[in-house]
Amino acid sequence: MPTVGNRILAITEPDEFLDNSYLDKLRHESDIAIVVLTAGVLYDQPEYQNINVSAGSSLIRLRYATYLYKRTGFPILISGGVPVNSEPSSVTLARDMTTYFDVQPRWLESTSQTTRESAARTWNILQKEKISRIILVTDAYHMKRSAYSFSAVGFSVIEAPTGFRNTSPSSFLDYLPRLDGLGQTNTALHEFLGIFWYKLNSLF
Repeated sequence: MPTVGNRILAITEPDEFLDNSYLDKLRHESDIAIVVLTAGVLYDQPEYQNINVSAGSSLIRLRYATYLYKRTGFPILISGGVPVNSEPSSVTLARDMTTYFDVQPRWLESTSQTTRESAARTWNILQKEKISRIILVTDAYHMKRSAYSFSAVGFSVIEAPTGFRNTSPSSFLDYLPRLDGLGQTNTALHEFLGIFWYKLNSLF
């Protein structure tokens, strides 16, 4: 049931979004970067001359990162190395951001396979630039685990969640069992277990 799945997934989301008035206070500072975590990619798309393109959550994150960039002017780092058809996802997203959003990311982190690796390797890149404060862009349901991972390596994290779930049913059909509802529940469980595992590992 999508309604149930959405409500379970919404539990993983932060209670607040990033307010524009707060962004306006930040934009005169110079030691902040926008970090975008990659997500879905479609590979070998024939209508794009058989190249990989951003999909789903990746597009949602790119759009919001572009909005934040145009509001603040902070440089962008895209992080994600899971290869799709031999191309790291960060390379795919960077190309799409440049081509379709007319924004050029300054850095790419293209070797990480997990959120924890993404945090550690992004830290290595931005420490060379003397940047330890970031605006972290990812889906709302993924934010708690992501913020925990990036804070754990030393970043001061300004959370910029996007793609919040609408938990209000639009019709009675939303109460009927559907595969997308099962997928949402599975995603929520993945996030709960991920947060638990990361915190457990931090004890040792």
